[in-house]
Amino acid sequence: MEALVSGALERYVEETSNPFDILDNRETSSRLADILAGKEHRVGQGNLFASEDRVLEELRVFRWMQGKRIPLNRRFQKEVKGKLRNITVPGPRLRSFLEDYLKGFITRFEIHNSAHGAEIGWSPERSLRTHLPFRGVLSFDLSSAFENIPESYIFGFYYKALDIYGLTESQQIHIAGFLTKLSTVPYPEKQKRGLAVGSPHTMALFNRVLLPLDEHLSTLGSQRGMHYTRWVDDLTISGGSQDVQDYYGSLDYVRRLFLVADHKVFWQLNSETPPKGAINPENAVYLLGQMIQGNIMKANSSEKRSTYKAKPLDLSDVKDYQRWD
Repeated sequence: MEALVSGALERYVEETSNPFDILDNRETSSRLADILAGKEHRVGQGNLFASEDRVLEELRVFRWMQGKRIPLNRRFQKEVKGKLRNITVPGPRLRSFLEDYLKGFITRFEIHNSAHGAEIGWSPERSLRTHLPFRGVLSFDLSSAFENIPESYIFGFYYKALDIYGLTESQQIHIAGFLTKLSTVPYPEKQKRGLAVGSPHTMALFNRVLLPLDEHLSTLGSQRGMHYTRWVDDLTISGGSQDVQDYYGSLDYVRRLFLVADHKVFWQLNSETPPKGAINPENAVYLLGQMIQGNIMKANSSEKRSTYKAKPLDLSDVKDYQRWD
């Protein structure tokens, strides 16, 4: 399937100079509008505000704006938690389109039950409580995850999602390609495209693009008596083993697919539940803004975290481990 998706993306890039040229093909653009308007998913009267004609009208406006060099997005940099982030804020018209149509399409598809970040009903604390009790825990971050997620992964999500719509191969390729371009923004300094930090559809798309990763780590972890969750780009694997080598294969697997922030890889051991529930900061595990000792959890401060949290794992120290393939 990966080779098929890769070949389809290459074909789209070769055949397409401007993604909005899809509007010149009446049949393909009509199918695109049907899909985004949710024609196949309506119940009863359906969404009275969504129509194929309205979708096409909005897309034509965006192509006109593109031709007039009117920016669809506002791009700027902002410091977030001490790091300079590239932020993309869609203009009002594009934001409404992404929220009403593109995000609406994306959220028709399931996420894995281990993906908790930005999902309704979940918090970092609730996510971490699914790990209790545990003795050892490996945690690590994807590096600038939205910017660095491969465009081929995004195309692959859309290409597979369109399987259910009975499209021709050409229609499936060009609609998947168009949705990929609409979902991403260029990062010239990296000479590639990535997800936009600040767009309304980004988090929903990110969680679904990572479904294969979540499925793999959850399944392989479960086979080893371990528990896996993901909070946006923070991955956590816990279990009863106190040997980091038992967990390291998960990190090795992810590093072969994504850029991982090696300075944010942590291996921590949990201790016994403290008497009277009073956590000793020196003995606590620090994860997702929480500190844990035994089965007790409470929010931590940045001061305690910087003082007591374990140093990042020296990856060169881990040599004897089993791959999670």
